[in-house]
Amino acid sequence: NTTQEKLKVISADMDKLPLTKKALAEIKKSSVKDAILEYKKANNIK
Repeated sequence: NTTQEKLKVISADMDKLPLTKKALAEIKKSSVKDAILEYKKANNIK
């Protein structure tokens, strides 16, 4: 899984809202699930 592939998965799930720096950091740590959680927190998505 490359970072680019993970971004595609996340962007598909996250529509077009911007990723936060914290979420991007989580992606780089290979933690897609955490990245999605951070993203949702940052954008107030339940």
